[in-house]
Formats: sequence, structure tokens, C-alpha cells
Amino acid sequence: MKSFYTLGILAVALTFGSMARAYPTLNAETGIVVLPNALTAQNGSVVGAADMLFADENTFKARVLYGVDKNLEVGASLSTGITDGISISSKYRFTDPQSTFNLAAGGSLTLANHDQTAVDLYLVGTQAFSRGKTSVNPILGTFGVHFITENSDNTLRPFVGVQCPIGNNTQVAAEYQLKDGTFYQKPLTSVVLRHYFTTDWSAQIGVTNGTGFGSTTEVRPFVGVQYNFTQTK
Repeated sequence: MKSFYTLGILAVALTFGSMARAYPTLNAETGIVVLPNALTAQNGSVVGAADMLFADENTFKARVLYGVDKNLEVGASLSTGITDGISISSKYRFTDPQSTFNLAAGGSLTLANHDQTAVDLYLVGTQAFSRGKTSVNPILGTFGVHFITENSDNTLRPFVGVQCPIGNNTQVAAEYQLKDGTFYQKPLTSVVLRHYFTTDWSAQIGVTNGTGFGSTTEVRPFVGVQYNFTQTK
């Protein structure tokens, strides 16, 4: 009986996490920092986010994410700086939102630096791990694979990520993706500290070498904010 109770608590936690706390990645998908997880934005919600990545040439990233229904989201992002461009994205979750394991597939189209066109397709799974029999805020582990193509170049890259709550309103997360000579000069790595001030406002600070559909040799600090325009009543 206790195991069923724990599963029920985890399901509720994962559901509310995907609904109220969908934080857009730099590619405008629910996820970690650059890489997606298998959760989707709340049905009918409109979430906006903006981040500044600091370097010799700073990069500004603005995104908007919309929950079409309980299993589908679409997003768009605008980038200026090291990478100038726009992208559109979508993700579909195959599993029920109350599941402790979610599976999703998605993709994005990016037009960057006036002459680069990249298509990114992925399959991703996210598992909730209990931190105790009464845990209502589980650790989320994510694993998946990207297929990325730009002009005549393409690559298949696996990735992993973890999101660990600290209390009820703060989260620390990290992600890693293997390098590739064309798109990823070094393994894509990110670490972020995220705090939810309310169900509508949150902010994050961290470091990443991700640029969207690629990575650089330089790890850059970033800071950003997120706002849920469909305010919780």
C-alpha cells in the first residue's frame, strides 16, 4: 500500500512540475538549460523567458513557449550576439502527464547568422526519482538523443541531464552532451541554479557552453528570468 501511495505522490508532483514550472530552454522547449526534458508546458499556458549570456560578445536570448494541450507545446526564440537568428520548436509527449516516467519527441528549425539552417530532432525520456516515501518534489533524470543536420553536415548525439529540487522553490540542474567536430567543439555542458519566486515568476543563473544547436570552447555565465503570462489563480 505504501508503494502505491508513494507512486501517487510522485505522479502529482511530476504533473504540477510540468504544469506550473515549465522553464523554456535557450531553444524554447521545456527542459534544463539548452537540452530538453520529456515534460511539456501546461495546456493553454503562455510562458516567456529572456537570458543574457556573457562573453567578449554577449548573447541575448528571448523565448516564448505555448502549451497547445496537455501533451503538445510549441515555442519560438530570438537570439542576438555570437549567434544571430530565430528558431521555432515543438514537442509532443507520448505518455500521460500523471506518469512518473515521460517520453517525448520534438524538433526545432533554426535560421542563424544569415546563412545557417539547422534542423534538430530528438527523442527524450524523463524519470522521477523519489527522495523518500513522502517526497512531493522528486529528482528528475533525463536521457535522450539528438539528430542535428545543418546543410550537408549531420550528427547523432546522446545527452543526459538531472534536475534536483532544493526545498520547494529552488532547483539545481546540470546537463551533458557528447562533442562532435562540426557542431560541438567541446561536450555541451551546463549547470544552473533556478528559483521560483511565485508560480508565475522565476529566475536562473548558471554557466553553459551551449549556443542553441551547438557548443563553443568557451563556458559562459548567464542570468535570466521567466514569466508565466497565464497567471495561476
